[in-house]
Amino acid sequence: MTIQTEQPLSLALTILNQTDIKLALTNRSNTALYLYSHVEAEEKHYDFFHIEARSLDGDEMHFSLYESRLKSAPIVKLLAAQDTLLHTINLVHWANKPVNNEELRRAELLSLSDISTLRLRAMYRYIPGSNPAFKQEYPHVWTGSIVSEWAEYRK
Repeated sequence: MTIQTEQPLSLALTILNQTDIKLALTNRSNTALYLYSHVEAEEKHYDFFHIEARSLDGDEMHFSLYESRLKSAPIVKLLAAQDTLLHTINLVHWANKPVNNEELRRAELLSLSDISTLRLRAMYRYIPGSNPAFKQEYPHVWTGSIVSEWAEYRK
């Protein structure tokens, strides 16, 4: 068994504006890595990413960046050594989807736009067999999970 002492990937979350965030996965290793990037469906889904939000009042919300779909295709990217994979995501759009309604209700919010300050962090995770929707999984894709640092969102 090999014990990995250093993650080959890093994940950064950047707040771009009042609705959009940027997620950046960087390959810090000296070799290329295959990664699940996103899932093509009616719109792009980000099954492998998860957003945690905390209000100043201590309310915690966990947002999925995917929902049920009829047809989909997972997209695998080869990320060269020291290269970065970027995704710009409208977090308000995803937070307002039915899959995330319960998170907003628990925080007594109608929309993510109703809050003026949030701390956000992202997680990227792929564990083989963890997504039953995939009919075929790719054997050489990086497995594991990583978490970004916290970023502060202010209106």
